[in-house]
Amino acid sequence: MQVRLRGSFPAPRDYGRLLADVQVDDAMSWHRFVAVRTMAPHGWKFGNLNWDQLVESIIGKSLLKAGYAPQTYDLSGELVCELARAADLSTPNELHFYLTKWGRCDSFVSQLLTGNGTAVASASDLGGWLADYMNTALGRAMGLVQEKVKYRVVDNAAYRTVASMTFASTLVNSPLAGRQPSPSAVRLGNICEILSWHAYEHDRPEYIIGLLYITMTRAIANDAQAVDSRQSAGDHVPYVAPPQPPPLAPSPQQAVESRPSAWTKTFQSDGLWVMTLVCRDCKREENTPGVRDWSDCFRRAEEMGWKKPSSRGWRNVRCPECGHWIVT
Repeated sequence: MQVRLRGSFPAPRDYGRLLADVQVDDAMSWHRFVAVRTMAPHGWKFGNLNWDQLVESIIGKSLLKAGYAPQTYDLSGELVCELARAADLSTPNELHFYLTKWGRCDSFVSQLLTGNGTAVASASDLGGWLADYMNTALGRAMGLVQEKVKYRVVDNAAYRTVASMTFASTLVNSPLAGRQPSPSAVRLGNICEILSWHAYEHDRPEYIIGLLYITMTRAIANDAQAVDSRQSAGDHVPYVAPPQPPPLAPSPQQAVESRPSAWTKTFQSDGLWVMTLVCRDCKREENTPGVRDWSDCFRRAEEMGWKKPSSRGWRNVRCPECGHWIVT
């Protein structure tokens, strides 16, 4: 199974937290990371890992679990959507149900979601890097991230939005840990990031894709809602136009300038161009005969009596009935 990603990822570099600094509990069962950390040279950091290969492997496993044939696929927005829907992880309600089932068979997940586990910062950084690289790849496929952008992080506010509709309430009203204060966005983000790497370790790639798909689609919905709210508010709040500079003095050719009119060119279904000229002073309105070349519309308008200054083109037009110069 091969997956072709859009754009390129940064080459492995020596930056980020040391792999040796990541604290891993036995309850996590992060055998893959422990094996990498054991074989990695001393002093290796997060940036030394081949994240592009890791992203490809996660998407490839998700394709296999979704029933796709083992072949090469181009990652696209439609494919990301199909993977999320195939795993029943395209909505917050589905993610909530998935986490509930996962917690029943994994004690570490259950403790983390009920506030009894410890969200170690070093472990969340590791999952955060994975989620951010996955977010970059999926965002490019969905057209939300430009291909020249090599790294797009997931904001803690996005994690909080999804967590508030899935598992945040269990952290506040945990019967084992007692009532706790509302978790911060940082804490909710750490939990989502730890679960991202935990899902990779336990062959649950659908969680990573579903979580990021929901965060991106919720962000799109929030942006659309914000635009709608501003537009609806504009319907009730009167608009006060900013002060405008005084108009320029009319030229001699515009002796009796009045309300502006306009001329428009329309391409007809029969393949002919027609120009419509309207004078808002005397209400004169005429259509030129249809012509094949749109530039001939101006010549036909002059033949009908509509005049134009020789030096300013058709920016100003004089009505043949009232003789007024009209700004177009």
